[in-house]
Amino acid sequence: MRNVSEFNLTKKYIEETCSYEPDFFNQIRDSIIAAGINEMSIDADSAQFLRVLLKTTGAKNVLELGTLGGYSAILFASIIPAIGHVTTIDNDVRYQPLSQGNAEKTGYKDKITFICNDGLKAMEQLASEGATFDFFFIDAAKNSYINYYEWALSMAKPGAMIVADNTLWKGEVPDPDKTSNPIRAMRRFNEYVSQDERVDVIITTTGDGMTLARVK
Repeated sequence: MRNVSEFNLTKKYIEETCSYEPDFFNQIRDSIIAAGINEMSIDADSAQFLRVLLKTTGAKNVLELGTLGGYSAILFASIIPAIGHVTTIDNDVRYQPLSQGNAEKTGYKDKITFICNDGLKAMEQLASEGATFDFFFIDAAKNSYINYYEWALSMAKPGAMIVADNTLWKGEVPDPDKTSNPIRAMRRFNEYVSQDERVDVIITTTGDGMTLARVK
């Protein structure tokens, strides 16, 4: 088992070797740093991974749980085709001006719907309206990951990709001696998804760990 220092060394190597952020994403990153929320936002190697994954899947309609400063929502909007759309949900009203302002500055506001509401309530509403998506990104309340996942499945098209972030939690999830609430929540989620025959699953060490589930 790799320890945390080895995990961080690998992460540093990946960031230095193949992470790339276009100039306007650097500006978004600067705004997130200024707001003091960079630690909660996706990092450069996670962004590059999602960029390649989204291009590979050819997804058109994206649902995101956890808007924060808007970095990932704008990333998705910049990749999907013109007919595509991103819906992003966050219940923290404090960061709505930042995320929507970043979307407007980068020219992607018309491709993004911002929903300020509890994630589960918003997903239930979307499902009741018959909404469907082919790409999901879960990066919100860790204790709700399984519920987010189930709602995602209810709105997923065949072949849809569900991506959950932070699922290795700084490389500590595999360590049985680590028992914080987020770590235990990520263990429960990974075990739950890995036993689900409705999807094909892999866990990657990208960023803080990402679990990918492709709907069969």
